[in-house]
Amino acid sequence: MLFSPVSLALTLILLSSAAAAPVPDAAAYSDLVVRAPGPITPAQQAAALKVAKQIKNKLRPQPDQAVFWSGTKKGQDGKTASVKPDAQKYAKANGKETINQALAKNNIKIPPPSQNPASPRLWDVASKAWALRSKGETNAVVGDRRPGNVYDRIEKPTLIKNPNVNKIVEHDKNKGTSSTVHQK
Repeated sequence: MLFSPVSLALTLILLSSAAAAPVPDAAAYSDLVVRAPGPITPAQQAAALKVAKQIKNKLRPQPDQAVFWSGTKKGQDGKTASVKPDAQKYAKANGKETINQALAKNNIKIPPPSQNPASPRLWDVASKAWALRSKGETNAVVGDRRPGNVYDRIEKPTLIKNPNVNKIVEHDKNKGTSSTVHQK
């Protein structure tokens, strides 16, 4: 016999208890589900901790220089494209920098998720640090954004709560407009 009657009964009780347990609204935890790392090896964990330490020690925007970006725009060819190049171009032209430019300047390399399952969480940590350490006026180059994007979920709320940020200006690449979305 594969299962004893006692083990079968215990298994059924545990399964029925789990099925009857209340489940919180999944939408309230969507960022945790999406950003939770998969199985991680000790070497990947050590590498992630090293990157997190670099972020903590080196990622610091200068006052009035932090540029954020999120979303996509319609290109001239009608195809959808990220606004990231627009943000980098805006930052360079105005003596500012995006988080990507700051990471590269400081030789901080967040690995792709295929190399380290902690990668999405490292991006969350870097984004939060970039927003927490911003000062003065910040700019965001935006387009059409997916639900749960990092800018709306982490960066923008952190900027609004940051007492050192006095203005947030969003530059919408689809509408061709710039607007102050928060000012103290």
